[in-house]
Amino acid sequence: MASDLRRLEAALIAQGLPADRLRARVVDDETHNSIFPTAFTATLRWFGDSR
Repeated sequence: MASDLRRLEAALIAQGLPADRLRARVVDDETHNSIFPTAFTATLRWFGDSR
């Protein structure tokens, strides 16, 4: 899944999304099911910081 994330990140940047508006992160030792709480919390923090 990490390689899919990197491809998505590159595609979004290639389509014109500014790289500084994108935050893609691979978290070691997480699974598809266990990453949700970590990713959700990080997303809320990112939205809060971007205001």
